[in-house]
Amino acid sequence: MPEISVIFAAYREPGTVFENVEKIAKESDDVEFIISADEWGNEDIERAKALARKYPITFLHHDKRIGKVNGLNEAIAHSKGKILVFLDNDVEIKGTFIPGVRNAMKRGDVGQGVIHPRGEGFIASGAKLDYLGINATIAIEEMTGIGFGLNGACIIAKREVVEKIGGFRHVITEDSDFGTRANAAGFRPILARDVHVSTGVPDTYKKWFKQRARWAVGEMQTAMQNREYHERHAVETIAQAFTVVPFILPFLIQMIAPGPAWAKLGYWIAAALGVLNPVAPLAAAVLYVLLELTNPFVALANLLLLGLWTWYWRNELKFNEIGVKDVLIYGTVYGPLWLAVLIGATAYTFLKGPNLKEFMGWKA
Repeated sequence: MPEISVIFAAYREPGTVFENVEKIAKESDDVEFIISADEWGNEDIERAKALARKYPITFLHHDKRIGKVNGLNEAIAHSKGKILVFLDNDVEIKGTFIPGVRNAMKRGDVGQGVIHPRGEGFIASGAKLDYLGINATIAIEEMTGIGFGLNGACIIAKREVVEKIGGFRHVITEDSDFGTRANAAGFRPILARDVHVSTGVPDTYKKWFKQRARWAVGEMQTAMQNREYHERHAVETIAQAFTVVPFILPFLIQMIAPGPAWAKLGYWIAAALGVLNPVAPLAAAVLYVLLELTNPFVALANLLLLGLWTWYWRNELKFNEIGVKDVLIYGTVYGPLWLAVLIGATAYTFLKGPNLKEFMGWKA
């Protein structure tokens, strides 16, 4: 029986699956791979079958799409490992992998690797602080023992965790839901600090908006469906919100500070529509920049505050790719955009209720 099962669910193309199989297989003989593939082309199917003759791979192909959640749960049913690792098909592994997985599972029950964004341009620059916040939040969860979700690029869990909570559910963001339910069931969250992976970020604003609107609505759905858990740990929930979105504190300071009331009100109105139209977050961000221009001293103080937060977690998590430019982009424009989407998602989910089955064409 293998120690570790590495699971992939990939739609239409393998992405980095084959490369990651090769890399991980070189590190350990005590690993099996389960690939759930939807609607792959013949060339990729043949390549997967050829790789399966070389390594312990269970290849599950579906001519018609069954969806990520069904694919993951099917792969779990075929797995035998004591530790399960779930990797997205765009993930690139940085450095060694298996030793970090083993070390993490000695300290906790369920968690994720350190996830780095991969890409160029304005969006990728702002996303660096986004992902730093995600990783920092898991690090805090490890210290407190209270967790509120995971990023699905690289999830690591003991088999008993998956079996007790019943795998993944049909919700808007299955990864966040999985992590929250695991923590609510009493399993200890962990950040695998020695496991570093990168994941691609959208290269256009349109793609970014579609991804982040789904993420935000999914996060709100998860929070509402696990309301009792959050209420029991209200202090931790609020504190971790300020870490996963480090722009919240600078934003509140800017809103309290002197500035034109029409710009502040305008931001909230535009943000309330933040997931309904991609123009709404842009309008909110423009209004926020106007606020910054009317009170540059507060804006400068906020950037300094954000810079200190970034400096600490950058060093703590070995997130060395972040620079001054990234802090400036996040603190002035990207942060207001992302927060507007989150505010809009909160309004949308409260109006629609927690049992959403579809959002922006994404079916749960």
